[in-house]
Amino acid sequence: MGWNDIGYTSTDISKATTFLSSLAERGVKLTRYYTQPSCTPSRATIMTGKWAYRNGFQNYELQHGDAVGVPLSNQLLPSYLSDLGYATHGLGKWNIGHCNSKYLPHERGFDHFIGYLCPGHGYRDFNCGLSAGVRDMIEGFATTEDSGAVSYSWATGEQYQGTYDTLLYRDKAVVAVKKHSTFTSDKPFFLWMAHHGMHSEEDSEPEPPNDLLTQDNLEYIKVLEKRVSDTDGEDEDTKRFFKMRKITATVLMSVDNAVRALCEALEEEDMMQNSVIFVNSDNGGDVLYTKVFKSYFITPTDFFS
Repeated sequence: MGWNDIGYTSTDISKATTFLSSLAERGVKLTRYYTQPSCTPSRATIMTGKWAYRNGFQNYELQHGDAVGVPLSNQLLPSYLSDLGYATHGLGKWNIGHCNSKYLPHERGFDHFIGYLCPGHGYRDFNCGLSAGVRDMIEGFATTEDSGAVSYSWATGEQYQGTYDTLLYRDKAVVAVKKHSTFTSDKPFFLWMAHHGMHSEEDSEPEPPNDLLTQDNLEYIKVLEKRVSDTDGEDEDTKRFFKMRKITATVLMSVDNAVRALCEALEEEDMMQNSVIFVNSDNGGDVLYTKVFKSYFITPTDFFS
């Protein structure tokens, strides 16, 4: 998700993230938020609080079979919060190491984590990208016994296969909020909701089910579909551009509505008034767009100024 993908700054899909735009209008816009160029460096920075080069991750995108991870000498964000008494829940993308169990998220500070470890995967089949030949979804738990000892367990996410992952994370986030309100409300609460969407239109089956779309979304999709049909007779790059922008918009709609559901759950459980919601993209927009970006919207000079 890049600068031109969030509704209030987008030049071409401004109605894709109406809820996130409303949050921004009511909140603080971090207009000088800069990030790393790809997933692993960015996530390593967020989780450690250190520049990526401090751990050797400045130019590294961790793949499914890589025998490396953010060094265990680093205490990670959820671990710090756990030490402060927080209940900690993680959803979505990890991508900073899974070479053995000690590098998995539930052993690095999360009480509960469900998500994937590779750079990307299929939205429904969870097939890891780059023809890796593996499915990528796990669920892990860290359980604290009465004695204070912590036990760890995890399993594959096979039971969730076939569920569009944004829908899965939406529902798991809402459940986590409601369970916290019911059973552990004496603790502060941390939820890391690292959506796969908007990762890539190239990951398999990116378009969301109607369960994740509103009527307004469906009407806007018709507008975007007409824009695609209007490119008949144009060159292939132009056609591909508008088709991808339509897919981008629909994926962003699903994320937008998942965040809306989370906020509604916080409101219902009287937790919103004591919550901070921070929305960010781990790295910038898709470079596949730059080929025709200048022709149809704004120049690179305008875009980056």
